[in-house]
Amino acid sequence: MFCPTVRVVAPDLETIADTLPRRYRAVLDAIDRLERGDAPDEARRWRELAIGRYSRRWDTATLRWFEVTLVRIATFERARAQAAVVNSGGRDEVAA
Repeated sequence: MFCPTVRVVAPDLETIADTLPRRYRAVLDAIDRLERGDAPDEARRWRELAIGRYSRRWDTATLRWFEVTLVRIATFERARAQAAVVNSGGRDEVAA
């Protein structure tokens, strides 16, 4: 039975309602890493944005925002790790 009000992420795979909570959880996990690291202010900013997005609309734009946010947080983490290595004179290894 077809329901026109349910949007599908990919045909015959999952709906937004299936996928969005997992993406949200992944973003919150990434934010937790920032909080436990040395970026609590950055983590707070991302958490506020994520909560706001998750609480408003569950659509493909929101799903995409969470996917892009995961990449942005990972990029931020890599940049911080690389800066730490440079600042330490290269004594620490950067995780791939």
